[in-house]
Amino acid sequence: MYFPYLRGKQFELIALREIAGMISGSNFINPIIEPVKKKTSTYKSTISLLQKLNINFTIIINPFVGDLKEDIDYVCGNLLPSLSYKNFQIGIIIHSNTDIASISRKLEDLGLSDCPIIIILESVNENYFERLEEFIKSHVVKFILAGSNVRNRRPIMRSLRKVGGNLISLSDPYNKQNRNKDYAFDEDEFFSEEHLYFEEEGFKGYSDLLTVGQEYSDKGYSPYAVAIHLTYSSNDEIFRIHHFVSDSNEDTSDVAGKFAEALEKLIPFIDNNEMYTNACNEFRKLNNEAKYPGLGTVKKLSIFNHIELVFNHFSLR
Repeated sequence: MYFPYLRGKQFELIALREIAGMISGSNFINPIIEPVKKKTSTYKSTISLLQKLNINFTIIINPFVGDLKEDIDYVCGNLLPSLSYKNFQIGIIIHSNTDIASISRKLEDLGLSDCPIIIILESVNENYFERLEEFIKSHVVKFILAGSNVRNRRPIMRSLRKVGGNLISLSDPYNKQNRNKDYAFDEDEFFSEEHLYFEEEGFKGYSDLLTVGQEYSDKGYSPYAVAIHLTYSSNDEIFRIHHFVSDSNEDTSDVAGKFAEALEKLIPFIDNNEMYTNACNEFRKLNNEAKYPGLGTVKKLSIFNHIELVFNHFSLR
């Protein structure tokens, strides 16, 4: 099972909405959404479509970033699907300073005590385990995502398995650079092999932060360079990521021209590697029509491509 971890920003939601038709009917793609904005039309239409297609998904009720940071009341009051929709979970991010007893009381006050839960462990340590174990035993915890920042991760994982936790491996394989033009220094990188080995390591599935990464920013800016990030499967089925970077990166003028430069590098790469995901075909269309869709759409296509890559991998198993 794959749990793509998305923030509730506009183009991440649009990517999820556009791929929903493909993943509906499968039981191995289960999106997790961390809301970062108050309800928008994009959010509403995305959640409505997920319900219409009966896709399993998770909404995190205590976001750790964005405008809704730790605003459980707003998320539960405005961003959850109707409780008549049964194919979803509420997500809870847990750090060592998370007051999990308070969250438990909040769930009871809001009438959510019986909802299935996914726990996202971020930076907890072994001293927190007793409180976590008590919470797990008193709630319907379907899955526990274990982030790579968890201290003494291995013994904590063993303890969680003893209390019946279905563990999911959570990683952030995206190698974030400070500047877009810096991706040109290592344009083709290893991305992930979690999809190959999570079962062997005792996990029920895996999760990643796609081609976006853990770092969160809500600031828009005009870039010096345009970089398109595209994951693909190598001959040994390991996922790699290629960065296609513009050349005229001395100033912030002509972003459309910078996109065209990056796209000019992308097209022969996907043709030579016979990559025909929907996202790759959309890049071909943009190239043929000489269109600049905006940086948000470029990000959307990168996310769409990665989810489709994982979907295709599991479809062939």
